[in-house]
Amino acid sequence: MGRITLLGLRRWTGPPPPVSFALRSSGFTKGAATPYVTDNSRSTARQQAVPDTEGSLKATVPARSLVTSTVRR
Repeated sequence: MGRITLLGLRRWTGPPPPVSFALRSSGFTKGAATPYVTDNSRSTARQQAVPDTEGSLKATVPARSLVTSTVRR
């Protein structure tokens, strides 16, 4: 079993654009990511798991926050 950690930092406000991470080159072709949000009101708050879709991960990073996602095979 392996895992990789992805970080998404969003310093501005406004509507969040979607973020996509390509996982194919990392050797991860299937799995799910568990995101944790850190902002003014949350400290590494666990969020709902996001499935890996065909070797990529699509997520949203809220305004003024850091999202740390752990992807497991």
